Amino acid sequence: MDHLIESVYDLKVNPPETLESIYVEDWQASLQDYHQDSSQDKGKANEIKLPPGSAGDVKPSDFTRLGEADDDNTIAKVTRLGRESITTIFLQQTADGLMLPSTREPINLNQPPNLETIRKLLEHSTRMSKMGLVPELLKLKQQNPKSWTSALLRHCCYVVLNPEGKIQVGKWELSLDFERGVVIDSI
Repeated sequence: MDHLIESVYDLKVNPPETLESIYVEDWQASLQDYHQDSSQDKGKANEIKLPPGSAGDVKPSDFTRLGEADDDNTIAKVTRLGRESITTIFLQQTADGLMLPSTREPINLNQPPNLETIRKLLEHSTRMSKMGLVPELLKLKQQNPKSWTSALLRHCCYVVLNPEGKIQVGKWELSLDFERGVVIDSI
């Protein structure tokens, strides 16, 4: 049984001779893509590995900070590969002003939030990592010059849903569903 499991991960195995040529081509293209991705991942890993102790006066922060003025949340190198993501806080525009979608509690973006408000805002946040959507959310964050003064919210992007509970961000329509969570539809 172990040999069957191991054979799945054997990259040197050839495709079966009875496999149609179109599938053999796909097999080979997939293998080539894997090797290319693996090589890129190794290159990224080599960029962030710490030098040996004999390298002199090098501190770990030299590898994780973008610049002297950066705060502790600004990390240039990460130790895990994955999709880029952003913490997104959902608010909803109503006739009475901005509110938290689930509690209908009013939120004033012109006032610095207290700790209780920060907690409520973070309860209405989620990490978004859909490919292509994150850069659009970052643009939205930059277009919104009003930024909360709290360090806890500094790296969050807030999204204001219209009265119907939707917003268009790039080529997507975002909405909240209290059973399914954030719903992302292509437009």
